[in-house]
Amino acid sequence: MRSNLRPCRRPLTALALLVLSTSLPLSGQDGGGSGSATASSTAAPESSVEAGERRQLELTLEEAIRLAFAHNLDLQIERVAEERSLRDVRIADAAFDPLFRTGYTISRFRQPSVSFLDFGSSTSTIAVNSFDSDNWNLGVSGLLETGATYSLTTRGSRGDNPDSSIFSLNPRYNSDIELQLTQPLLRSFGEDSVLADLRIASRNTAISRLELRRRVEDTLVAVGNAYWDLLFARKDLEVKEQALVEATELLEINRRKQQVGTGTELDVIDAEANVETQRGGIIDARNARENAQDTLLDLINAPRYRRLGSPLLVEIDLVPVTEPDLESVSLSVEESVEQALANRPEIEQSALAILNAEDVFRRAEDDVQPRLDLVGTWSNSGLEGDLGGAYGELGSGTYYDWSLGLVLEIPFGNQAAIGRREQADLDRSSARLQRERTVNGIVLGVTQAVRGVRSAQQRVLTTQAATRLRTEQLDGEKRRLTVGLSTSYQVLQIQNDLLEAQTAEVQSSVQLLKAMTEYRRQTGEVLELFGIELE
Repeated sequence: MRSNLRPCRRPLTALALLVLSTSLPLSGQDGGGSGSATASSTAAPESSVEAGERRQLELTLEEAIRLAFAHNLDLQIERVAEERSLRDVRIADAAFDPLFRTGYTISRFRQPSVSFLDFGSSTSTIAVNSFDSDNWNLGVSGLLETGATYSLTTRGSRGDNPDSSIFSLNPRYNSDIELQLTQPLLRSFGEDSVLADLRIASRNTAISRLELRRRVEDTLVAVGNAYWDLLFARKDLEVKEQALVEATELLEINRRKQQVGTGTELDVIDAEANVETQRGGIIDARNARENAQDTLLDLINAPRYRRLGSPLLVEIDLVPVTEPDLESVSLSVEESVEQALANRPEIEQSALAILNAEDVFRRAEDDVQPRLDLVGTWSNSGLEGDLGGAYGELGSGTYYDWSLGLVLEIPFGNQAAIGRREQADLDRSSARLQRERTVNGIVLGVTQAVRGVRSAQQRVLTTQAATRLRTEQLDGEKRRLTVGLSTSYQVLQIQNDLLEAQTAEVQSSVQLLKAMTEYRRQTGEVLELFGIELE
């Protein structure tokens, strides 16, 4: 199966997702905003050291899709399975290939004889009865789509009894051409029975091709989700690093207040504990980022991301640079279900499986019948003293032989064939039930996918509102702290609440991306979503 990849111009999702580009990094102004600048210089070493150790590589979603399409092992395995199914068609079609055969035999013998029949007169001595013969044949046989088997053979021979007087021709040449035909009239008659294997093999090839499409869709969905997971992991790490900046800034404020006598040691201890907590969160976030990156690179499986001669992944810092397109959509369950039933490959696969089951049943039903064959043979022969004359005589029709008859076979009981027919009938019913189950599963999947998108849309809006309100709350509480109307503990609590809100906002945005991708998968639009055409 070949593919054409075109630039993806459709929006990848359908909701406000500006949080990924507008809400980060977090702001924590203290009056004129000088506090943020100071905090940034404090936290910079946490990330700059690691970034300097590994080479950064940017990766777009389109490039990730292209690489996965070319190198993903699951897709390669499925392509091999499709190629294998094509061989099944050739194997089934080979039943109608003619079989050519030929042979040549030479024999010589010398026997002692005292018979006058060998030499035409009485003899009182032992004579040598010699005979030389050469035999050859040339023929072709095969199967016809009606179920008939045929065999067309031409034979020839040369015989020579040089010492015998009872043969009028020495040497003598015999020629023969024979046609044999056996046509079933009941069992194994017609295309329903004879072509069943070929039709089933052809449908299995189509099923395998559709399975490859399903595997491509599942792989692209997995790559897309892994890409967004990595984007979330990096954004989440940025959130936590900025939270460390805010926590460090608050610690410095509390230390200055303690020095001038307006703060307590407990405030400093709380701020220090919060700094350590944020550092622990950064460790977890970095580990999550590494895991997300490994998952994406493993799905892509491109050689450039593997160490030379090793399955180990290279040590790089992969930067996803594709930002999701933003557009509001309104989804209808009824229209989505209708679209899914028209697009999903499982529907066509189940229909082909039913046709296969029907063919198997008709063949099993055919095997229950008695066997009644029309058998016919026809041949012409020639005999001359030279080879050309012997074969020339075949066209004269002087010497011929033909026969025509019927052969009937009736198995008593025939329980094996009857049992196979009953099994085939059950398999046919099972195929129909499986198609119904497939349809129900698609309807359920689409319904849940629509519900998931709607829920994710609402979740994005609520988390955006929560982040905005928590940010305003923190700014206000910081202003209250500077004038002595708030405590360090209250500011610390609001900082942590803001961190949770920001993390939830980024996470909800990625969940919306995944929900939209799952919706496209359920409605059979993944290939269109990622700009891929399969042929």
